[in-house]
Amino acid sequence: MRHRTTPPRPPVAPPGNAEEGAERIQAAAVKLFDRNDGHGADWRMMCLSLFLAGLRMLEKLPEDDRRKIAGRVQERVYPYSLPGALEVDSSASNSSPDRAGSGPTNTAAPKANGPRPPH
Repeated sequence: MRHRTTPPRPPVAPPGNAEEGAERIQAAAVKLFDRNDGHGADWRMMCLSLFLAGLRMLEKLPEDDRRKIAGRVQERVYPYSLPGALEVDSSASNSSPDRAGSGPTNTAAPKANGPRPPH
């Protein structure tokens, strides 16, 4: 009896743009970091690993390209690095990481009486 084999999968073309590439990388990373315990992926470890890998790749680029890409990344990461940026905002959906256009999330008064930066 002859076994029927499936034809080889055609090679996957490189992504057409950075957004498509990010989607493919995220899908592969979720599989890689899945805990296999029914609770999903280790999102924290995945983010840290991807940032580290991205920085290592950035170092391999020419200086001009490195600065351009680092600047674009900084623009996207900056809102997350502000105090209160991860607090829930009831006026906007937090389902999308792209929150450009939403107002600043650090407008609340500081809650601690600790040291303050110089003016």
